[in-house]
Amino acid sequence: MGSAAGQTFEVNQPPSSNAKKGKQKKANAGPAGSPENGIGWGSGIETAREARAVDQALQRGDYRSAIASANRAARSAPKNADLWFLLGYAARLGGDYKLSLQAYQNGLELKPSSIAGLSGEAQTYAKMGRVTEAQDLLKKVLAANPKSATDLQLSGELALNTDPSTALDLLKRADTIKPDARTDLLVARAYQKLKQPDAAKQYLDRAVGRAPNDPNVLRAVAAYYRDAGKFDESIATLQKAVRRNPDALGELGYTYSLAGKKKEAADTYSRAANRLPKDPGLQLSAAQSLVNIGSFEEASNFLKRTESSDPNSYRLHAIRGQMYSIEDHNDQAVSEYLLAIQNMPETPQEGPLYPVSLHLSLSEIYRRIQQEDAADKELASARDVLNKIPGTDQATRPDYLRLRALIEAGFNDMASAERDFKEAMTLAPGNVNIAAYSRRW
Repeated sequence: MGSAAGQTFEVNQPPSSNAKKGKQKKANAGPAGSPENGIGWGSGIETAREARAVDQALQRGDYRSAIASANRAARSAPKNADLWFLLGYAARLGGDYKLSLQAYQNGLELKPSSIAGLSGEAQTYAKMGRVTEAQDLLKKVLAANPKSATDLQLSGELALNTDPSTALDLLKRADTIKPDARTDLLVARAYQKLKQPDAAKQYLDRAVGRAPNDPNVLRAVAAYYRDAGKFDESIATLQKAVRRNPDALGELGYTYSLAGKKKEAADTYSRAANRLPKDPGLQLSAAQSLVNIGSFEEASNFLKRTESSDPNSYRLHAIRGQMYSIEDHNDQAVSEYLLAIQNMPETPQEGPLYPVSLHLSLSEIYRRIQQEDAADKELASARDVLNKIPGTDQATRPDYLRLRALIEAGFNDMASAERDFKEAMTLAPGNVNIAAYSRRW
């Protein structure tokens, strides 16, 4: 393989699936433990006032004030589980997932069987990309409350990428209990993944018919176009959504990156990250997008924000590894990539192909500094990880083939590499990761 500058995967993650719900305050009657749910009863006047202040701040979209008020309320009545759940809810909306998780866990120590608490904790895990923990909690919630449309919807959404058939069943159950535009859109995506385009289009039209100007619907329609590779339509739809709700900025940045519009991606992600400075995913995506256009100093500022809350973040180390690699600081690049691989969870948010890309990047750096044995070992690790991936769908198949082609080329199987690369080009001629390697063939 020829030498590549940095990692072989340009990764800018969209907000995790739960982020697409936008301002949940409008979607639900209110968080567990909100003032209308009775926090004021049996609480001090000041505590009840703080709880009402949380509700008012959330309605304004002022998450910082909501978190501050919720924190004061919970600390003033630490035996009130609902106040901890309220703090968890506000912190999740404000992007402070660590605080959100701690708050839900504090509340669940007081009310371990609380459906509201378990559901809220599951939603925070989903926002953090910890899908397995979220799914496990949702199973408990649905066992106790099988007619919870919100939890059925989230369970279905989390299952979309791994088991679209199960996702479709969960989502249709949610739709039966509480029909709404968002569920229609998720059903459409499930049908899309099951390669039933007519059924997908039917539910997409239903969603738009229900709420043509709802920013959450616009975001989901944009996701549908994005999954189909129609990036211009997705971007145009997201631009409308951003005008109504800036929460969609992260998705717009992600779509720009998929479309190969690196400068627009960097600008948009930076706006999103500065708007929610405690959202680690947005900080990392902004940093990655800035690295992709060579703005290392700006990227480092966003990485510092993440490091302060999660110094062991695998994406943090991977992005730093890419920066060092581009600057030919090879020893530092190797150290950072090794840390990224060591700290990677079993199911990274970026998907099962991401570890493959990191092993390939590390292999290329070892090759560059003439450590051939280490390079071959990382190449073999990349192949082993790729071979364990059970299958691919329409969206992931092109990158799967691209990475397999790079591995085959590394082992000098050029005929197989050329075949896989050409198939990848045919399936996704606009894929920026594939286009970056088109000169090799």
